[in-house]
Amino acid sequence: MVYYLGTDGNAPLTTPWSKDSPAFNVSEIDGPERDHVRKQLRHRNIVYIGSHEGCGCGFRSYHDGYLMEGDAKDADSDADHAGLADYLARLPASDRPIQIFGCWSGDESTPIEYTREISPSDLLDPSFGFRERELITLI
Repeated sequence: MVYYLGTDGNAPLTTPWSKDSPAFNVSEIDGPERDHVRKQLRHRNIVYIGSHEGCGCGFRSYHDGYLMEGDAKDADSDADHAGLADYLARLPASDRPIQIFGCWSGDESTPIEYTREISPSDLLDPSFGFRERELITLI
């Protein structure tokens, strides 16, 4: 899974993902990938949000109706969600709407299947999970 964040405000980058120090991260995207994601996120700035695994697989997500924790222990997924919630909480409310789109890599142009509105703190709920081809709007 891959996740992208769109905002018309600033989207600060974090320290790049590293296998020596894996953690939640925010990085730039460019080229064809960004062009495909722009079909879902029509914002001035679009960035990639990753988990400790480097991709989005460390975030909790729903597959076939079941909450999956990724290949990591709960503590790793919890840390990824806490990092994302903290990052989102630091973005000015005046920059909203801020949206997150998630899909399997290569499906960035595939139509959105789910939508919902959440607050950054909702990410901390252990029952929260992303869904494939979901557009989330932060309130």
